[in-house]
Amino acid sequence: MTILVTGAAGFIGSHVSRYLLNRGEQVLGIDNINDYYDVNLKYSRLENLQHENFEFVKVDLADKDRIAELFQSHGIKKWLIWQLRQEFAIHWRTLGHT
Repeated sequence: MTILVTGAAGFIGSHVSRYLLNRGEQVLGIDNINDYYDVNLKYSRLENLQHENFEFVKVDLADKDRIAELFQSHGIKKWLIWQLRQEFAIHWRTLGHT
């Protein structure tokens, strides 16, 4: 089974990918490598993920046709969308939650 990790070049996505690879999973990492922050850092994280069970595809998640093609070509039939964003954690704390 191939596990799709979105934002694979980001901090969380790269660590999730590494964890899955260490468990022996097959990982398809995608990221659009936008310039929200230093793209060199993103490419450095991807270099650290080089592994026989890791494939990276530069694609924007908003590209529905390309995403559908990746699902088809990798036999992905089930998915779980889990989004953890730093911005959410900051807003949650400003509301008085911990």
